[in-house]
Amino acid sequence: MSNNVAYDIGGVGFGGYAALRNSVRAIIGCNSIEATDEVPLFVQGGTAEGQEVVTGNTVLAQVLANDLLSREGKPLLLLDEGLPGNTVQFEEPTPLYIRATQPIPYQG
Repeated sequence: MSNNVAYDIGGVGFGGYAALRNSVRAIIGCNSIEATDEVPLFVQGGTAEGQEVVTGNTVLAQVLANDLLSREGKPLLLLDEGLPGNTVQFEEPTPLYIRATQPIPYQG
């Protein structure tokens, strides 16, 4: 992923430390999102640098009032539940998103 992507991650296991039962509420709004080949927003439940335990992390996101320049009909979000036991949920209105088919590794 490039620097053109904004991240919201519920929990990150890093440096041998676990990430357990974190809860993040994110409001993603009032942004001007310009043309990009990538999905500009990335929301993930939980990930790890290595073998750290990462579970029970939740992201509740609401996406509203964004200026979507040149994004008509293209997904705004890449949703990744992350490692097993982590979740991502959206409040209405639900934005157009795509779901990762496997957990995306941590890239710090």
